[in-house]
Amino acid sequence: MIWSDNCLIGVETSITEKVIAGLIKFALNAKATCGKIEAKKILIHYKKGSFKMMKIEKKLYTATVNVQGGRDGKAVSDDNNLNVDLRYPKELGGDGAGTNPEQLFAAGFAACFQGAMGTVLRKKNIKTDGINIDSQVTLGKDANDGYVLAITMDITVKGVETSVAEEVVAEAHKVCPYAKATQGNIEVISNVVG
Repeated sequence: MIWSDNCLIGVETSITEKVIAGLIKFALNAKATCGKIEAKKILIHYKKGSFKMMKIEKKLYTATVNVQGGRDGKAVSDDNNLNVDLRYPKELGGDGAGTNPEQLFAAGFAACFQGAMGTVLRKKNIKTDGINIDSQVTLGKDANDGYVLAITMDITVKGVETSVAEEVVAEAHKVCPYAKATQGNIEVISNVVG
């Protein structure tokens, strides 16, 4: 979804029926204060089938992980390459004696995004001296007291100009499945820091 001055001015094509229902409800309630939102247009486009969820056409890999005990438990992959204790961090009242979903998501997002950057670099035939990503996933509350995540990545691309690195990062957001899955759903900030 594309917003300007708290108004919805565009909608990405990969969107679920549940989100559409929410958009229509929001549009009907907000039309008086936001002239750019027109519920009828949203509904017409939806009926025409212009809103489609991204679906896998060809499976490449499926990760399988068993979790028991939630945030205070254990996560083990079927190949045992991932075998970690899960604990609440100290900031959330836990002992911090294990990893947590936010750390795992930060690692997964950054690793996938760095892979997407590598794909972009190869396609553009750009050589670097290495990439480093410091990834932060923040758990917080929204205005309605619901839980939300935000992601910030500080990205260093060695051996290229900053403008080139920024272009690669922008392109990687279109390639990385994590970035595509979170687009328009949560705040994702990518800072090229070097």
